[in-house]
Order: sequence, then C-alpha cells, then structure tokens
Amino acid sequence: MVEYGRHHGAQSGYGQIHTDEQIADFDAMQGSTHFRGPYKVEFTINYETKFGENFRMTGSLPELGEWDLLKSAKLKWTTGHNWKVTIETSEPFFFYKYVIVDNNCKALRWEEGENRIADVRILCIEAKEKHQPIAQQIDKWNMFTVKYSIYYPLMEGEYMRINGDTDKLGDWNKGKGPVRMVEGAPQKTLTGVIVKPWEIFFEYSQQELAALRASSLKGMLTYKYSIRNDRSNETIWEREPSRYCNIQLPDDYQGELGLEGSSKWPNKDRVFIVNGMIDKADANFVGGLTFNKIGDTGIYIGPYPQTHDDAKALYSAGVTGVLNVQTEIDHAHRSIDWSKMQAYYRELNIEPVWFPIHDFNATDLESKIYEGAQKLNDMLTRELNVYVHCTAGMGRAPAVVLTYLSIFKGMDPTIADLFVKSYRSVSAPNLPVVKRVAEKYGK
Repeated sequence: MVEYGRHHGAQSGYGQIHTDEQIADFDAMQGSTHFRGPYKVEFTINYETKFGENFRMTGSLPELGEWDLLKSAKLKWTTGHNWKVTIETSEPFFFYKYVIVDNNCKALRWEEGENRIADVRILCIEAKEKHQPIAQQIDKWNMFTVKYSIYYPLMEGEYMRINGDTDKLGDWNKGKGPVRMVEGAPQKTLTGVIVKPWEIFFEYSQQELAALRASSLKGMLTYKYSIRNDRSNETIWEREPSRYCNIQLPDDYQGELGLEGSSKWPNKDRVFIVNGMIDKADANFVGGLTFNKIGDTGIYIGPYPQTHDDAKALYSAGVTGVLNVQTEIDHAHRSIDWSKMQAYYRELNIEPVWFPIHDFNATDLESKIYEGAQKLNDMLTRELNVYVHCTAGMGRAPAVVLTYLSIFKGMDPTIADLFVKSYRSVSAPNLPVVKRVAEKYGK
C-alpha cells in the first residue's frame, strides 16, 4: 500500500534537533573525536568473592603479563565488591580476561568464553566527552551488552519495535513477538544531524554467545524493526531485507572503532564486542513507498521504488521524472533490478536518471551533490515533476534537493532544510556538507 504524504505539513519529527545553535552546543559538548596515547584506563568489575579469593586481569599487554597469570595485573577490592585496576599503555587496543585466583595466584575461576576487547582510544574519547579525569571501563562477569538503535521520526502515539530470531528479540512470531524500544539521548547521526534515536539494550552471557555460535545462526543475530500505533491498532513493518548483527571472533579485531573515533557500528552487519558492548547503530527504515511533494517546486522525495505498482503510484501522483541516487551496492542489497525499473518508468513516460552517491559517506556526498543538483535542475527546467530518492528518502535525496534549492533558487541552506522538513519530516540530510557545497558553487 502506498502511503503518499504520511509525513506531511508542519508535523515535526519526534526527537530531531534542528537549529544551528543546538548543533553547535552539542558539538562543543562532544569534544574532539581524536585521541592519541599513552592511554590510562581504570577497569572495574563487580563480583562478591569468597574469603581468600582475589581478582586478576590478564591479557595481551606486557602490563597484563601477556597471558601469564603470575605476571598479571592485580585488582583492588573497594566498597560494594567493586574490584579495580588502572592500566597504562601505549597500545590503542588489546585483549584481556578476568580471573579469580587464590592467595598463591592459582586460578580458581576464569571468565568463560571469548577474550574481551578493550579499545582504549574509544574509552579516552568518552572520558573527555563526559569530563572524567580518567577513562573508565565497567565490566560484568561473563556478560556483554548489545545496543540496537535507529533514528526515524514518528507521529504522536507511535513507537519503534524490534523483532528477531532469539528469545530476547521476541523469536519472530513464535515467541513473545516484537519488543518495544524507547527514545534515547541526543546524538549525532551518520549524516551529521542531532537526533534522539529509538534504542534498546540486551544483556548476553558468554554461554549464550557460545550457544549462538554453535547453532545454525553461527553467531549472527537476525532482526527487523517495525512501527506500532496501539491507538489505531496499526503496524508498519520494514520492507527491507532482514538486518544482521554478525558477531566476529575477537582475534580478528584491528582497532576499527578507535580509528573511526566512535563506539558505534554504523549500519554495518559485521561487528565485534568492544569494551563490553556491541553498539549497533542502524539507519534507513523503509516501511513502504511513503513519499512527499515538496511544496510547489515540482519535487517529490521518498524511498526507493522496487515494483511496477510503485512506478504506477508515482505516475498517479504526477511524477514524470525519477532521479535515483542509490548505488549498485544499494541495489544488490535490496534485490532491486534497476534495468527493470527503468523499463517500468519508460512504459509510463517517466524519465529515469541514475546518479549514484554512496550512503553515509560525507566525502562522496560532498564531491557529487552539486552535479546531482545540476541534474535535478536540468530535469525541472524541462518541466518534469521529479521524484528524488535514495534508500529511505532521508539523507542523500534531501541533500541533493537542498543543494538545488540553495544554488539554483538562492535559498539559504538552513531555510531550505526547514522548508523541506515542513513537507517531509523524516528528512535528515548532512547540512554542513550542503552548506559547504552551496558556498562553493552558489552565485
């Protein structure tokens, strides 16, 4: 079913922060994302030991004995059964485990399962953001956390849910079903917008991870998101392929998160448990062909069409041209047959134009959106009504439209952004990139 104009008018997306002042304040609070060693981190684990038992931390660092328990780091007991040790190292990441030992440093209990990964660059960045005097890592014996998050502005009365192939994720339709998510704290999206994403946390034990690896799932969590409105008893499911959280073995970690300066795995399937957590930051919720006409500009923005019926829906809405900024990777991931879609469009006298821009890649976006805006201007000059789409109609497509409005119509980029959002509230383009391109090419 086509939901033309579901997000319309002055409806503001829940959780989105719009103003330049708010963004500047947030950036100041976040601080720099670059941090170089040497590194100093305090590790804490809560565990109530028995008389005569002590805690040790061993691992790949010389400071941890390089897995030699006799040379490992000794933790100190503090109030509340919190065991602590401070590690100083020049290494940006390392592997470790906790061990309970007797008074002769003989192992009584090792943590089960796989080695832990500490990426201390991330811990130091987070400490700076929180104005902490020293970086902190708080662990839980034999446990790790998986955080799922996705940003999508919803209408009043709606909320996001997650459902997947384990008990914690609701076990699809065989178990308890979709699990409700909550709105989180402000953070910057992959396109540079400050938003409040929907999020949920699950704790897993090393035993559960071992069982997951031994099962047919092979260490991979499969899931989807859905939007629920209890008042109207309506549910909107993703029409995207299932999402994956493919947990890699720790030995394959090469410091990816520290190099990126973020604890998040942004829209990626291949992940590691780093600093006791998998922070799975997803994007591109596509529940259907929900698109919007942007005032009297002759421009429509929305997600990707994929069927003959979708092409007919565009035709019925008055669309006579399509500007597709998805890449071949996008097409392959979603089984989109672009040649077939072109045939559908031409059958309906809709002119298709393909201009690929990589998703969540600010460098590629900045190098291409001016040309994308030129193509849009050419189509509009020929009096076509143009449907501009990326995957979800939230990032790349609005960025191209904003660049067109700024350069060819003389609108201030911030005003253009608010104008587009007044018709498509889910719009979340990389505004700083648009501003730089508009300043470079604007008249």
